[in-house]
Amino acid sequence: MLKKLLAIILVCTIAAGVLSGCGKTGDSDTAQTNTDENTQTDTENVTDTDISDYYNGDELMLTSNGVEINWKVFNYFVNYYTSYVEQNVGTVSDWSTEYQEDYSYADFVFDGAVDSSTSFGAIAAGAKELGVELTQEDLDEIDQNWENVLASYDSEEAALADMEQRGMDEDIYKTISYYSALSDKCYAKLYGQNGSELTDEECAEYTAEDGYMMAKHILMLTTKTEEVDGTSQSVDMSEDEKAEVYGKMEDILAQLDACSEDEVAAKFDELMNEYSEDTGLASFPDGYLFQDNEMVAEFENAVKELNEYEYSGIVTTSYGYHIIMKLPINYDVVPSAYSQYMYYGYDYYTLRYLVSQGMYNSVMENWMQQAEVEYTDSLNKIDLEQLYK
Repeated sequence: MLKKLLAIILVCTIAAGVLSGCGKTGDSDTAQTNTDENTQTDTENVTDTDISDYYNGDELMLTSNGVEINWKVFNYFVNYYTSYVEQNVGTVSDWSTEYQEDYSYADFVFDGAVDSSTSFGAIAAGAKELGVELTQEDLDEIDQNWENVLASYDSEEAALADMEQRGMDEDIYKTISYYSALSDKCYAKLYGQNGSELTDEECAEYTAEDGYMMAKHILMLTTKTEEVDGTSQSVDMSEDEKAEVYGKMEDILAQLDACSEDEVAAKFDELMNEYSEDTGLASFPDGYLFQDNEMVAEFENAVKELNEYEYSGIVTTSYGYHIIMKLPINYDVVPSAYSQYMYYGYDYYTLRYLVSQGMYNSVMENWMQQAEVEYTDSLNKIDLEQLYK
């Protein structure tokens, strides 16, 4: 099921991958409807004419805190959300189809385009309130990024032709980039780079109901890899092999039991690094940060029974035998649910960063609610369901 995107998420990410939002149509034939009572008029919808006969790129669609959004920019967002829908549900043949009760795919696309357009004025007002503005260096970086986009194609002509098909041009790119950069600076002013200025206490309060746990473990596997029908497969060890592994774990546990309270944490790390067969250890040397139902039940239940820096006895799971140490929450660790992002270079997706993003989304929602938005007749006349037929 699709989720309603927060406008700030789009604005903050779209400049980086602005050409990925290829839409259903170009500037000349994409339009859409809105179910919001504030945008309904008695004016006849534009359904019996080519949209290019009605709009040009400079046609004013709405203003948000005095920031004007023309058809060219609004249409880009329509294309973006159209692409988003089709990437999630496949080709849509009937945009009047409901994806939620009394809410169609067309409504989703239209409202997303309106919200994203409205966010420009909301960000501008928020930046003014915070005393944030772009420097000449920031503006030069936007210009350079545009040049980099052009340089990524075989020729400038090829770049512009491709972008035209996507409802994109230099003006749209730089407009979106401007508000994206301004939003980034607002975020940094409030929370620091990647949320660095958020305290542990603030993070703990924000996540108090989220059930985060953190632990590290020493794992010895009770599975092995064998060739089965010409392919490598993981199979269970024999009972004798498992008994041998269990004996090794008993020896490790005895070494921990022999430590004083002050020595046990360092000894646990030493034994973990020497004996643990967990393939994730290299990526998560400080332990795993997780929520309910993310780990196997036996592992989670053992962690819940421990106090911080206490270790378990030998815990059996389908993976093998574990000795687990519960840790205090480290907000600078990437939660397990976001671990896949680390492989794409997003190793800053720590819990502290995620909390700061959640807080900023709330700030942005408030700015959006306070924005003074005026819709034009041109916007009110759009009927996406008809124009997509």
